Amino acid sequence: MRLRPFIHLQVLVMAMGLLLGACRENTGAVRLVFSADTWGALEDCGCGDRPTGGLARRANALWRLRGAGGAPVVLVDGGNVHGGQDTDSALRLAQETVSLMGLLRYDVAVLGPRDAALMSGTVRGMLGGASFPWLGGSWAKGRQALGLDSAWVRQVGGLVVGVLDHVDPSLASHRKVAGHVEESLLRRARLLRPLCDVVVVVAAVDPRAPEPLARQLAGLADLILVTGGADATPRAMEVEGVLIASVGEKGRALGMLDVQVERGRLKERRWSLLPLDDSYREDSLVVDRVSRARDRERAHEGMRREQLRQGELRRLGLKAEDLPGEAAGARYAGAAACRTCHGEAYEAWRASAHSGTWASVLREGREADAASHRRVVTGWMEKGGWLSHQETPELAGVQCEACHGRGSRHVNSGGRLVDDLRADPGKACAGCHEVWDGGDPHRLTPGKG
Repeated sequence: MRLRPFIHLQVLVMAMGLLLGACRENTGAVRLVFSADTWGALEDCGCGDRPTGGLARRANALWRLRGAGGAPVVLVDGGNVHGGQDTDSALRLAQETVSLMGLLRYDVAVLGPRDAALMSGTVRGMLGGASFPWLGGSWAKGRQALGLDSAWVRQVGGLVVGVLDHVDPSLASHRKVAGHVEESLLRRARLLRPLCDVVVVVAAVDPRAPEPLARQLAGLADLILVTGGADATPRAMEVEGVLIASVGEKGRALGMLDVQVERGRLKERRWSLLPLDDSYREDSLVVDRVSRARDRERAHEGMRREQLRQGELRRLGLKAEDLPGEAAGARYAGAAACRTCHGEAYEAWRASAHSGTWASVLREGREADAASHRRVVTGWMEKGGWLSHQETPELAGVQCEACHGRGSRHVNSGGRLVDDLRADPGKACAGCHEVWDGGDPHRLTPGKG
């Protein structure tokens, strides 16, 4: 017969108490390292010249922290690993994230609200291959269907560390599953506090007002790690002896809580934030894993879009072989990819009528008339080209590649490969304009041509 989770926690506490002794005067030190709110982001943010975050950079930081000596590391994830969309692609990325977390030797992770709101089968599929325990004490789905624990307790570095999860009921009210009653957290904390030197509560609460929870946990917890999109905190707030901190979102930083205890007395409890910027090189093993995951997703997405395209071509009575680019090796990259090296031409195009052709279709209510889109988008019904506003918004309008040719290999080679580009892009004008005055096509204005 399966024990109820709260009874299971009581049994766990009793067993740990017998093992470690009821009267503790421990001496030791431990460093708790936190991540949270990855939200399906395997790679760095791609922001400007100094990208931050990404699992490959996180791996390098963790190897360095573990190799630096000193207090042993306990690695905790605050949940919301999944991107949130209940799709096969998002599930595969979440599974890869969980697998990489195992490679990085995570000790424990928490089921976040975004994870718990998914279908039970999706959550089970995401966690099925995990090599480390997950907590779900605040979720009925986690406790009953998935059998997740309500607490995590371990002896590390001479100290006993306890981790609990909590979800504010107001954040769970609109979800598919209801949050557990608040009293559950207090009962669990009261059970753990006499046993543990360090108690951490990973809490999905309103990041603007975490203080009430800290007051409830005064004397019961050392740290509340706020998750769910809270801003990263270089310095922790302290409320009635409880530290409140966050690591931010999308894996751009790690948080660290350094604790030192001597003969049962706290000597140090210090929070710090570790931004994962370019001072941490990307670990090559993880880079390779992420790259293969990205390539797999591109292949899956390409197959899905091709199936949609073939169905739409049948509906329109067209044959794929009659469209240009069917045997092309390159794909459409989108005008945004051209901007990096061709900024002036890109801005001129943005100001031209070419860039606004799809917007005119939307204004006139002609979005459903697929056959009329041929001249107002890029790569209409071609392999790797425009399908619909929902599927391929990045190819809306008559973009650079409509005249210059498919640019993916040109972009990926840093501009060196030009084999797929048209030698005379001006000839492409005749495909849409019967009369052309020879002016600069980048500066086309309405009514010209």
